[in-house]
Amino acid sequence: DLEADMLRHLRDRTDLPVPRVLHAEPDLLVMDHIEHPGGSGWGGHLAELLTDLHGVTSADGRFGFGSPTLIGPLRLENGWSSDWASFYRDDRLLPLVDEASRRGNLPIDLERRLRNYAGRVDDDLAHGPSASLIHGDVWSGNVLASGSRVIGLIDPSVAYADPEFELAFIALFSTGGRAFFERYAERRPIDRAFFERRVFIYQLFPLLVHVALFGGGYVGQLDGALRRIE
Repeated sequence: DLEADMLRHLRDRTDLPVPRVLHAEPDLLVMDHIEHPGGSGWGGHLAELLTDLHGVTSADGRFGFGSPTLIGPLRLENGWSSDWASFYRDDRLLPLVDEASRRGNLPIDLERRLRNYAGRVDDDLAHGPSASLIHGDVWSGNVLASGSRVIGLIDPSVAYADPEFELAFIALFSTGGRAFFERYAERRPIDRAFFERRVFIYQLFPLLVHVALFGGGYVGQLDGALRRIE
């Protein structure tokens, strides 16, 4: 089971609070139950957890993952690459362009513009990021909280990636609010160029996921992000 493999990878290599897998087989995953009464003000603690997570890097500095993973219900094939821009283009961006197009949710002109931009994304992603382990799907529905503490993170989409890829996802969904980015930057500096441009480059991926799955208003959001970088 792909989700079980991702959870085990996080438990074996990090202190991230993910549920322990008790049993896994196709179409069945049994995990520890995490009692989470809910809360607020947990953005700072989430930042502490993720700065620690992003300090875990691949053994050989390559980007990717050694097996297929998931983002929601969509399968990501992965692979290993010594070049981050190539991995982002070939294993994240273009496969989701293909999927959204196959499902009939991506207008032809927008598809053409995305493919054109993918051909020059290398110029924008030459900043030498670390190959950091990311959770990959940090939105509020996947954060289990108790008061101001995060006690569980579920439904990962792991990879060894530019940590800014995770930050762009969090910014898109405002996970943890302003407190998240304030605390994250205290522990792990964030390049100004991320907020000026790369955040929009990386948000193409989660927006394409939502276009593929739901279409509708996400098409306009995707178009808006692309216009910021064309």
